[in-house]
Amino acid sequence: MLLAYSNKPIPFNTLLDRFISELLILNQGKECKTEQGVIYRLKARLFTFLVDLDACYDLLCMTNHAGTSSCRWCKKNGRKIQDRTIYSSGGNEQERVWSEIVANYKLMLKGEIQQFDGVKGLSILVRLPYFTWTTQIACDLLHNLLEGLCAKLLNFIKNKYNIDTINNKLYEIKTPSFYHRRVRGLDELSYFKAIEYYIIFSYCIEVFQDEISDKHYHILNRLSTFIRTIMHPVVRGLEVLYSMKKEIFEILQAIETDFDIIILTLASHTVFHFPLSIFYLGPLWCTSTFMLEDLAGSITSSVQGGKNNMDHKALENFSLHQVISMKRVRTFHFQFEKGDYFHAQEFLVLKV
Repeated sequence: MLLAYSNKPIPFNTLLDRFISELLILNQGKECKTEQGVIYRLKARLFTFLVDLDACYDLLCMTNHAGTSSCRWCKKNGRKIQDRTIYSSGGNEQERVWSEIVANYKLMLKGEIQQFDGVKGLSILVRLPYFTWTTQIACDLLHNLLEGLCAKLLNFIKNKYNIDTINNKLYEIKTPSFYHRRVRGLDELSYFKAIEYYIIFSYCIEVFQDEISDKHYHILNRLSTFIRTIMHPVVRGLEVLYSMKKEIFEILQAIETDFDIIILTLASHTVFHFPLSIFYLGPLWCTSTFMLEDLAGSITSSVQGGKNNMDHKALENFSLHQVISMKRVRTFHFQFEKGDYFHAQEFLVLKV
């Protein structure tokens, strides 16, 4: 077991074993059936999502929306009109039209455009019953919390307090061997990766003690406790669900009141639904942002001549063809087959 941030243990071995075992299962191929009775053969390719157009359309029919800002737990954001999905983002209404998605994708295949806004986001993937936590959307949810809510809080602190002492404490944090970057100071907040938020809020919240007001520190500490809670197994039950929902509501309310930050934007809306996601789909303990992103990147850089920043024990769990196929990107690679026929050229890139 690696000893990580502030010399506190993290469930690294557990996370890595779970991560690898789920990937190996998907790598062997898996047959799954949607609610509409459509059978897909799921084959994993590491770190980029690929889905053929027929599958995407079927997912749209299942979820009734394709917007990344829509929420599967409440109908407040996003409404479907025939084949269109309308949702608000930053006060502006945007559309996703299926015919335009297909047309744009064909243009990208021809090299006429480089990218486009397609069918993507946790609002689709979270509804599919055959994704496990590692291969599903836990990393998206955690990202939303870390790079949304936590980023706003740190930015507030950066602008209100003298951060020199805080920065010095952050520089002293010793990161585990598989993570090669030191935690940067708050003056470099715009360059933070999700793992840096995770390190600070999950294990090193003490760096703010005596440097900010007791009221603000208390809120950060409560948020830290909540993040650590969702990263570990919880006993399911209505009482637990109610308790977690009450806790996150009070945290968000306190942030709005004491930090004077309006956090209920579409980007942070999903935070409200963390407890519900955990209650129905399981805890986030088997995956995390640093597992899906920085761990993959560390393995790749180690194997492909980069800095040797990954524990050798972790590398032993990967077969050679898997390691060679890894690229330093932040997504998974999936391929759906509809029946016995696969549209080799007609797939859609879904960024997670």
